[in-house]
Amino acid sequence: MAENAKIICPMMGGQECIGDGAIRMVEGKPEMVKCRFWVVVQGKNPQDGTVTNNGDCAFCWTPVLLIENSKVNRETGAAVESLRNEAATAQQLTQSLMGGIVQAIGQVQQSRIAGPGEVEWKAAGPNGSAVHGGFVQIEGDKT
Repeated sequence: MAENAKIICPMMGGQECIGDGAIRMVEGKPEMVKCRFWVVVQGKNPQDGTVTNNGDCAFCWTPVLLIENSKVNRETGAAVESLRNEAATAQQLTQSLMGGIVQAIGQVQQSRIAGPGEVEWKAAGPNGSAVHGGFVQIEGDKT
């Protein structure tokens, strides 16, 4: 672009861009005019990584800000995926722990505490896996 080229504002009907302020003649009197679309952006340029602190028309900043927005959206998506993976791992661990608890409850399900004058007995089955048991009433002390 040539150094002396005029920048035409799309919002001002083809007039020259006034930037962050200009003195214009309005009804024969000089008046300071400011554009509402003139913005100053501070931060890191997502295209080349340089630090920027520039003022320009909002229309000119739109492509740069769209690129930055896309970058942030990708980073957010990656963070959500990482969180989902952690949650899935925790859910698998919880399911395996609950399975162990249910199995332990099943083994204890039929037991009860012996009452007064009772003794609990248990015996393993022939292969050691089956457990049989019960309660036996003891007669009173005869001493």
